[in-house]
Amino acid sequence: MAGAAGDLPCLVSPSEVAFTADSPGAQKQVLTIFNPYEVDLSFKILCTSPVDYSATPSSSPLPSKTSFDVVVRARPGAVASRRDRFLIEMRRAGSSEGPVLGKKARP
Repeated sequence: MAGAAGDLPCLVSPSEVAFTADSPGAQKQVLTIFNPYEVDLSFKILCTSPVDYSATPSSSPLPSKTSFDVVVRARPGAVASRRDRFLIEMRRAGSSEGPVLGKKARP
């Protein structure tokens, strides 16, 4: 496992969250968060515009050697912006306020 706080690689797919204006009824995308490590982790998703987007679930345990799907939805009336970002933070399981071991930003 990584040595310093914040340097654990955070593996998330796809590389970008994208919503299109031409299909307002289908404004959702699945993010898959992977834990290939030998230790149990937990994740939390933050957004620069929580009024416009929701992530379900926004946090959860992530056992060793598993992956977890999160549904990101644009809320009705949301106006997608290139500035909008999602931040995935990884911590040790059971340590919701402990140091961030890894993080990944997604546009």
